[in-house]
Amino acid sequence: MKKKTIYLVSKFGFENIGGVERVNYYLYEILSRRYTVKVVSRRKKPFCHGDWLFQSLYMSLQLFFRRNKIVIGTSWHSFLYPCDFSIHHGTTAGVIASKCEEDSLYKRRISKMEQISAKIAKMNIAVSENCRQEMISFYGIRPEKIMVLNNFVNDSVFFPLENAVGEREKAVASGNIRIIFSGRLGERKGIEKLIALSNLIEKKDGFELLIATVSGENNGFFAGNKKTIIKTGVPFSQMNEFYNSGDVFYFPSHYEGFSMATLEALCAGLPVVGSKYAVMPELRSYDFVAVTDSSDMEELLSVITKIVVNNTSKKALIHGIIKDDFGRSQYEKKLFDLIG
Repeated sequence: MKKKTIYLVSKFGFENIGGVERVNYYLYEILSRRYTVKVVSRRKKPFCHGDWLFQSLYMSLQLFFRRNKIVIGTSWHSFLYPCDFSIHHGTTAGVIASKCEEDSLYKRRISKMEQISAKIAKMNIAVSENCRQEMISFYGIRPEKIMVLNNFVNDSVFFPLENAVGEREKAVASGNIRIIFSGRLGERKGIEKLIALSNLIEKKDGFELLIATVSGENNGFFAGNKKTIIKTGVPFSQMNEFYNSGDVFYFPSHYEGFSMATLEALCAGLPVVGSKYAVMPELRSYDFVAVTDSSDMEELLSVITKIVVNNTSKKALIHGIIKDDFGRSQYEKKLFDLIG
């Protein structure tokens, strides 16, 4: 019998960049080892009006004409087709409920499309237990129609660099802690806390803040703070080096499905301090992560100092644990068992 073709639905295609696109990039790479994989994506030329809706309708329609197939969708991207597996990287309803972004008619329409996609899919894959619970409570999806498959980190890309480890251990021993953050400098990622932290660090000895962001948006809020360094447009190929240049990863995000940045920082050997969304329940049993949503920056620096001191010489250990629990090999096995 002819082996089925897998159709991977990704509105923006797949690139090794971040978030949904990076996950789809890895899915394509992994699945292509055993299957013929084809990507269903948007038209290159956008529709004049309602592009977000018509692109999804266009991708849904394509799938009805494919034969002998397994379809792996990305939430609302092909919301009218009953996918074999629909992957959900969080929910728009969860974003609205968290109030980390301005509510809008557009978001509510996307939320409805997510709900339709989840209800008609044969099976839904949530990237975290939190995402699973949101699909049940916000969208009314039956629990038996949702399974959790956590995002994974590419442990061959993110790992401790020997020279960097020695350099940072000496720096911490001399009383200098470098806090790092990567992501967009926007409300959803907790920019208000980053600004407050930057302002406090400016007045204190022994701390630096290093930020990697995709664009220059909102960089001006940190202008004049000499102990805060912002690197704009850091390519993916240099992100492991970036993580290795710090002592702790701080992520005050107000909403995440299952943070790739958190996993990458951990796999590079860094302890993590973050919000309840940055550090999902799946990660909270480790003694090299700490959850805090406090707005008290003095308290935050105390938590950061403690976790750095306790884990400075444990970077290889942190990497090994994350590799075993969230690395690529275990993910591939789970994925192929799922596709079956």
